[in-house]
Amino acid sequence: MTEIIIAGSIILVALIIGLIITVSLRKKYSISNEILNKQQPKEYNLEIKKPYLRFEELKFLETLNKVLPAECVAFPKVGVDAMVNPKGDKVGYNTIVGKYVDVCVFLIKTMEPLLVIDLVEDNTLKQGLKIMDNNVIKALNSVKIPIIKYAMSEKIDKEDLKTRVLKSLKNDALVSIITKK
Repeated sequence: MTEIIIAGSIILVALIIGLIITVSLRKKYSISNEILNKQQPKEYNLEIKKPYLRFEELKFLETLNKVLPAECVAFPKVGVDAMVNPKGDKVGYNTIVGKYVDVCVFLIKTMEPLLVIDLVEDNTLKQGLKIMDNNVIKALNSVKIPIIKYAMSEKIDKEDLKTRVLKSLKNDALVSIITKK
């Protein structure tokens, strides 16, 4: 009879220890709604960013999309980290996270980035500190995405823009599409 009591008490102690471990691990590794609610702000103190694009940039983008081949599309303010992936270590990649390019031209079929356009101001005072980051330039060069600088002006020369863009595109599939037209 003593053996049964000892065996029963060992099983009972093991169950209690198991229950204590289970409860403590759940507390440690679970995310409760209380913790999530404490981390979220009660109010968001934000405002709309005005303007997302200046009128000159919008006109440039409109003109660019008109001169591009039908197989291409241009988007403004594209994140560099959305165009490239780290290969190996993330040291170089981390330097471009959160950085944007003014305009990026994509091949519609694959959404592969083909060209980056850095919009610069004619007036150096207006240009100010708006210079493309050296890490962005290095990253784009490493994946062989051409970069052209285009000076913003009130009147955009469509033919000049078309010539510069088409000369800069180096995608074999796109070149064959353009030459067929």
